[in-house]
Amino acid sequence: MEFLKLSVKRRSSLPFIIGTIAIALFTDLFLYGVITPILPFSLVDRVGVPPEKVQAVISTLLSVYAVANITASSPIGYLADKFLSRKMPMLIGLLFLASATGLLTVGTNVPMLIIARVLQGLSAAVVWTVGLALLVDVVGPEHVGSTMGGIFGFISLGEIVAPVFGGIIYESLGYYAAFVLRVLMVEPREAKKGLQDDPESQPILRPRDDPMATNSSSPNPVVKIFFLPIYKLISHRQLIGPFWTSFVNSSLFSSFDATVPLELQKIFGFNSLQCGLMFGVLSTPYFFCGAWAGSMVDRRGSRTIGMFSYAVLGATLLLLCIPRTYSTFNVYLFGIFLALNGVVLSFTSSPGFVQSSRYVAEYELEHPTFFGYNGPYTQLFSAYNIVYSLGMIIGPIVSGFFRDRYGFIASTTYLSILSFSASIVAKVCFSDRDETEESA
Repeated sequence: MEFLKLSVKRRSSLPFIIGTIAIALFTDLFLYGVITPILPFSLVDRVGVPPEKVQAVISTLLSVYAVANITASSPIGYLADKFLSRKMPMLIGLLFLASATGLLTVGTNVPMLIIARVLQGLSAAVVWTVGLALLVDVVGPEHVGSTMGGIFGFISLGEIVAPVFGGIIYESLGYYAAFVLRVLMVEPREAKKGLQDDPESQPILRPRDDPMATNSSSPNPVVKIFFLPIYKLISHRQLIGPFWTSFVNSSLFSSFDATVPLELQKIFGFNSLQCGLMFGVLSTPYFFCGAWAGSMVDRRGSRTIGMFSYAVLGATLLLLCIPRTYSTFNVYLFGIFLALNGVVLSFTSSPGFVQSSRYVAEYELEHPTFFGYNGPYTQLFSAYNIVYSLGMIIGPIVSGFFRDRYGFIASTTYLSILSFSASIVAKVCFSDRDETEESA
């Protein structure tokens, strides 16, 4: 009995839960990253797609991922709140990820790959929505910045190692590590009950007829699933700002994926491996700066850091336009500018999360029944998923159009304007800690 109680304590500990969520998010991002660079080759060699149709098929596969993510986010936010524990939704998401992995591995035709990408999009919607909601549940809004920054720093490694160690690391540590750890993980509210009673005799989830599990009802089930309570707050500036900056961030990252490799190939003659290494230069600063940047947001608030980081990013993006011809010096210069953008980007990830998490936490204190028993965070991050996925769709389309029509300088200028707009939005919609404390 004492051993079981000790085990519950350890599995409900903050480091264990944060580590489990980080590995799950890393796994999802890793699979996304490891598939993208090999698709142009596997579609021709394994699936038999004619070379002239590869671009169209790749665009389709990328689009269905984002569409599945957008379509599933609201229902997942609704259904996840029907469970008093985050465990079951998280496991379902990882099962989707396992199914997607299997289909991508054995798929020899385009329909199978489309189904796999749909499952991958569903998995991302579940893992990111439920995982980030659980994270805020256990650390609280006061520590969202440093925790998010540290996790984003860790999962950024997925973007670095995926092209190089894809199959080996994923098969040995990816899905299985995330799945097993999530089975073992015990949420703090479960641990309290387990430590009071015999752990073997208590269910992990409360019965579905538990009155505490009942959310506010709506006469139309479709409305309940696709119109979450948090959408009623969508016009509040404390959510408009974070959602816009999230859209800008996803547009930037997806636009980099769509334009930078082609520009590296055009100017420097880079192959896929060299492009991947250059993207590592962009991602590495996240690993070193993410937690530090997030802790600054926790201490100071979102407005100042968000406003200045996006303004600086708008300027550093334009630096990428300087190297226009091949030379060893220009290769290093482009790498330095990418790294500089990576440093600044690490400061843009946390302000929106911190601002929105604190706002919905304060709103819940004033309106305790508004979000339902499980609170606001699953709904908040399902909305984030929708906004982020929209950025993944729109960003590459617009930046790719500008690059094809007017060149790389035009597409980068578009991204710079987006960043400056995010700086203005942060100034108007975000708040710092001293302002929040004074208003309280």
